[in-house]
Amino acid sequence: MEAICEQRGYSLASVMPCVIRQDGDQWTIDERHPAYPRKAWQPVAVGDLVERGLTAIGITKERVEKLTRTEGKPGGCGCEGRKKWLNDVGNRVQVAIRGRLLKVRQFYYGV
Repeated sequence: MEAICEQRGYSLASVMPCVIRQDGDQWTIDERHPAYPRKAWQPVAVGDLVERGLTAIGITKERVEKLTRTEGKPGGCGCEGRKKWLNDVGNRVQVAIRGRLLKVRQFYYGV
């Protein structure tokens, strides 16, 4: 169990308060326990995600610039600006939604 904890970046001591039952190599852990170690929440960079998806299917910045004849021009095809805008808007939306969900969680669970 200690190796699994280390592999996930936690110490066994930090996980022990969450252990419900130990039966040999079988451990039951309460993942909803307040002491359960969690990584800090980070919003998803939507612009980066869109760029990766388009690149995966062959739509790259270079191809778009070639197609729109904006190679070498200041600002190029505008891909970077759109990516930055999507990242900014995506972050604001995710933070707002997370705030509302946390309020609902607090209302129902008192956590």
